[in-house]
Amino acid sequence: DPSSLSRYEFKSAVLAATGRKLSSADLQHVLGGPVPSDTRLTAEQLMRVIQAVLAARAPEAHLRAVYQAFDVHAELDVSHTGRVSCEVFMAALKGRLA
Repeated sequence: DPSSLSRYEFKSAVLAATGRKLSSADLQHVLGGPVPSDTRLTAEQLMRVIQAVLAARAPEAHLRAVYQAFDVHAELDVSHTGRVSCEVFMAALKGRLA
């Protein structure tokens, strides 16, 4: 089936969507059984795995990932060191999202 993915393509898609490298044990756990290397996986299975990975992340872990992805300057640098702590960044971001 041309719309299905190889196990390698599937794991690569999960990595691209979530930033998390999926182990074979993780894949087996979410899909409920062994996944042979020659198995073709569906888009439905991909969405189920991506949702499970994202749901398993703590909300603070997501904010940490956002923090690491951006170069934060000026207004959050309350200590004037040229650096912004993750805690200050998360508090500011939570305040703006609330």
